Amino acid sequence: KGLLKSNDLVIKAIENPYDDYYLIHISKPENLNWTAGEHGIVTLPRIKTKGQTMRPLSVASIPSENEVLLGTRTGKEASEFKKTLINLKKGETLKMRGPFGIFKFQDESSPVVLFASGVGITPIRAMLKSLSKSNSRPVHLVYVANGYHLFDDELLELSQSLNNFYYHKLNHSQEAIDLMTKLAREFGNKAYYFNSGAPKVLESMKEDLMANGIHKRRIIHDAFNGY
Repeated sequence: KGLLKSNDLVIKAIENPYDDYYLIHISKPENLNWTAGEHGIVTLPRIKTKGQTMRPLSVASIPSENEVLLGTRTGKEASEFKKTLINLKKGETLKMRGPFGIFKFQDESSPVVLFASGVGITPIRAMLKSLSKSNSRPVHLVYVANGYHLFDDELLELSQSLNNFYYHKLNHSQEAIDLMTKLAREFGNKAYYFNSGAPKVLESMKEDLMANGIHKRRIIHDAFNGY
């Protein structure tokens, strides 16, 4: 498990793959471990920021990749926290408590439906990377984004190399709702439904799933508040 105390983590590189999307590559300490899908609480020590001084950020990597990978979007106007975060230089440090959380596979046999909007793909990338090539259960990813799908090349590659993994890349929310409805009718309460994205989007998706007979215990959220 991750350590619940705060760890000083060293920045390796910060990548800006598109528009306001940023990937923060961090060196992984030997004693730090986590389960795919979990998040850490990130603070920026020795830097005075206006407003919020810590943020929950999902980890996009798995321990065997030997780095902690965080993903975020700044929005049209970055907060002081985000501005500071994305401008950290190689060798500088931040603090992270965790990783921990409930957004992770619940068992090894139930079908899985993953829904992501925008940068909500971050924890789901880790979950998919943790699957074995011989994955035996159906795993569907419904990923909706306007103009840019983060990790798209990797997700396409995984869809070709993993057994029973299906990648549905969409550009419009109505397409995603229609497909999620179809999958809910196909798998019912045999599956777990993981939803990751902006809170309003997730609340709407939860309502749609429950309207199609999915029990709330089978729906697991990762709300990207302020990501």
